[in-house]
Amino acid sequence: MLAQYNVGYGYDNGEGVGKDRKKAFSWCLKSAEQGNAVAQLNVGQFYQASFLYISLLQLDLHQLIQSYLDQ
Repeated sequence: MLAQYNVGYGYDNGEGVGKDRKKAFSWCLKSAEQGNAVAQLNVGQFYQASFLYISLLQLDLHQLIQSYLDQ
């Protein structure tokens, strides 16, 4: 459980391995599913960051479409 979290942490921060958010999430999720509270928090933060990123993309897309329609 802790080893899985540590692997995820390494991927998330590029420590000892190349930085890879997908692998980081995958390893943190495995640890979280086994009850690691810190990993559970990190999984929540991954979801929160993803939701914010998607929201910003939608806002940018809306602004782009609006500026096109205003021409």
